[in-house]
Amino acid sequence: KIRASYLNVRNSFLLLFIISTIVFIVAEAWQIKDLPALFKNQCAVFLLISICYYTYNFVRLQRLGEDIEDQVLKEMK
Repeated sequence: KIRASYLNVRNSFLLLFIISTIVFIVAEAWQIKDLPALFKNQCAVFLLISICYYTYNFVRLQRLGEDIEDQVLKEMK
């Protein structure tokens, strides 16, 4: 159950990061004129915050996995 939850969180982080990255790249690559500059700036800020957020949570998830493994190994002894 823990492993499934762990994988679910990881996959959702990756999916949201990929979506936000693609939206930003498409908006910049196609130079969509209909989008106001404020929207492009908001996309850039959102992408920067997303990178920080996903990196932080990825590290926390890895640490959680290590803590769970350590606890299991300790209980097996």
